[in-house]
Amino acid sequence: MGIYKLVYLIPSASTGGMPQFVLKRIQEILKHTDEFEIHCIELNFHGADFVVQRNQIIDLLGDRFYEAGENKMRVMDIINQINPDIVHIEDVAERLPRELATALYSNNRNYRIVETPHDNIFNPDA
Repeated sequence: MGIYKLVYLIPSASTGGMPQFVLKRIQEILKHTDEFEIHCIELNFHGADFVVQRNQIIDLLGDRFYEAGENKMRVMDIINQINPDIVHIEDVAERLPRELATALYSNNRNYRIVETPHDNIFNPDA
Protein backbone atom coordinates (compact mmCIF):
# COMPACT_ATOMS: atom_id res chain seq x y z
CA MET A 1 0.00 0.00 0.00
CA GLY A 2 1.15 3.50 -0.77
CA ILE A 3 0.29 6.91 0.54
CA TYR A 4 -3.18 8.18 -0.30
CA LYS A 5 -3.59 11.87 -1.04
CA LEU A 6 -6.69 13.30 0.58
CA VAL A 7 -8.04 16.81 0.00
CA TYR A 8 -10.62 18.35 2.31
CA LEU A 9 -12.58 21.06 0.52
CA ILE A 10 -14.25 23.22 3.15
CA PRO A 11 -16.39 26.36 2.80
CA SER A 12 -14.52 28.16 5.58
CA ALA A 13 -12.10 27.29 8.36
CA SER A 14 -12.70 30.54 10.22
CA THR A 15 -16.25 30.33 11.61
CA GLY A 16 -18.80 27.85 12.92
CA GLY A 17 -18.58 24.24 14.02
CA MET A 18 -17.23 22.79 10.79
CA PRO A 19 -13.62 23.87 11.41
CA GLN A 20 -13.66 21.96 14.72
CA PHE A 21 -15.18 18.93 13.02
CA VAL A 22 -12.58 18.95 10.25
CA LEU A 23 -9.73 19.56 12.72
CA LYS A 24 -10.80 16.57 14.80
CA ARG A 25 -11.10 14.38 11.71
CA ILE A 26 -7.59 15.36 10.55
CA GLN A 27 -6.16 14.76 14.03
CA GLU A 28 -7.73 11.30 14.23
CA ILE A 29 -6.49 10.27 10.78
CA LEU A 30 -2.98 11.42 11.61
CA LYS A 31 -3.12 9.71 15.00
CA HIS A 32 -4.19 6.32 13.64
CA THR A 33 -2.45 5.96 10.30
CA ASP A 34 0.43 7.28 8.26
CA GLU A 35 -1.13 6.21 4.96
CA PHE A 36 -2.61 9.63 4.16
CA GLU A 37 -1.10 12.87 2.95
CA ILE A 38 -3.78 15.38 3.95
CA HIS A 39 -4.43 18.70 2.25
CA CYS A 40 -7.14 21.27 3.01
CA ILE A 41 -8.57 23.91 0.68
CA GLU A 42 -10.60 26.73 2.21
CA LEU A 43 -13.06 28.32 -0.21
CA ASN A 44 -13.78 31.45 1.83
CA PHE A 45 -11.85 33.23 4.56
CA HIS A 46 -14.39 35.19 6.63
CA GLY A 47 -12.06 37.01 8.96
CA ALA A 48 -9.33 36.73 11.51
CA ASP A 49 -11.54 36.86 14.61
CA PHE A 50 -12.46 33.17 15.02
CA VAL A 51 -9.44 31.25 13.81
CA VAL A 52 -8.44 28.94 16.67
CA GLN A 53 -9.29 25.76 14.75
CA ARG A 54 -8.12 27.25 11.46
CA ASN A 55 -4.72 27.96 12.98
CA GLN A 56 -4.56 24.44 14.41
CA ILE A 57 -5.33 22.96 10.99
CA ILE A 58 -2.60 25.13 9.47
CA ASP A 59 -0.17 24.03 12.21
CA LEU A 60 -0.91 20.38 11.39
CA LEU A 61 -0.80 20.71 7.60
CA GLY A 62 1.66 23.54 7.01
CA ASP A 63 1.98 24.26 3.30
CA ARG A 64 -0.76 21.72 2.57
CA PHE A 65 -3.38 24.29 3.66
CA TYR A 66 -4.62 26.47 0.81
CA GLU A 67 -6.95 29.45 0.42
CA ALA A 68 -8.97 29.61 -2.79
CA GLY A 69 -9.17 33.39 -2.69
CA GLU A 70 -11.43 35.33 -5.02
CA ASN A 71 -11.02 33.00 -8.01
CA LYS A 72 -12.77 29.80 -6.89
CA MET A 73 -11.50 27.97 -9.98
CA ARG A 74 -8.09 28.13 -8.29
CA VAL A 75 -9.38 25.09 -6.39
CA MET A 76 -9.01 23.04 -9.56
CA ASP A 77 -5.44 24.28 -10.06
CA ILE A 78 -4.62 23.17 -6.52
CA ILE A 79 -6.35 19.81 -6.96
CA ASN A 80 -4.58 19.20 -10.28
CA GLN A 81 -1.24 20.03 -8.62
CA ILE A 82 -1.88 17.66 -5.71
CA ASN A 83 -3.34 14.88 -7.89
CA PRO A 84 -5.37 13.44 -4.99
CA ASP A 85 -6.94 10.03 -4.60
CA ILE A 86 -9.90 11.47 -2.67
CA VAL A 87 -11.57 14.89 -2.55
CA HIS A 88 -13.78 15.17 0.52
CA ILE A 89 -16.31 18.00 0.22
CA GLU A 90 -17.26 19.11 3.73
CA ASP A 91 -20.48 20.85 2.69
CA VAL A 92 -23.49 20.47 0.46
CA ALA A 93 -21.92 20.26 -2.99
CA GLU A 94 -24.82 22.21 -4.50
CA ARG A 95 -23.44 25.31 -2.74
CA LEU A 96 -20.27 25.25 -4.82
CA PRO A 97 -20.06 27.76 -7.67
CA ARG A 98 -21.49 26.04 -10.78
CA GLU A 99 -18.27 26.34 -12.79
CA LEU A 100 -16.25 24.80 -9.96
CA ALA A 101 -18.77 22.00 -9.38
CA THR A 102 -18.79 21.14 -13.07
CA ALA A 103 -14.99 20.92 -13.16
CA LEU A 104 -14.75 19.08 -9.84
CA TYR A 105 -17.30 16.42 -10.87
CA SER A 106 -15.87 15.94 -14.35
CA ASN A 107 -16.21 12.41 -15.70
CA ASN A 108 -12.51 12.60 -16.56
CA ARG A 109 -11.36 13.04 -12.95
CA ASN A 110 -8.80 10.69 -11.41
CA TYR A 111 -10.06 11.01 -7.82
CA ARG A 112 -13.06 9.81 -5.87
CA ILE A 113 -15.42 12.31 -4.26
CA VAL A 114 -16.86 12.02 -0.77
CA GLU A 115 -19.52 14.48 0.40
CA THR A 116 -20.42 15.26 4.00
CA PRO A 117 -23.26 17.78 4.28
CA HIS A 118 -23.34 19.65 7.59
CA ASP A 119 -26.84 21.11 7.59
CA ASN A 120 -30.47 20.29 7.01
CA ILE A 121 -30.88 21.49 3.41
CA PHE A 122 -29.51 18.21 2.06
CA ASN A 123 -32.26 16.30 0.24
CA PRO A 124 -31.10 13.02 -1.34
CA ASP A 125 -34.46 12.65 -3.14
CA ALA A 126 -34.28 16.00 -4.91
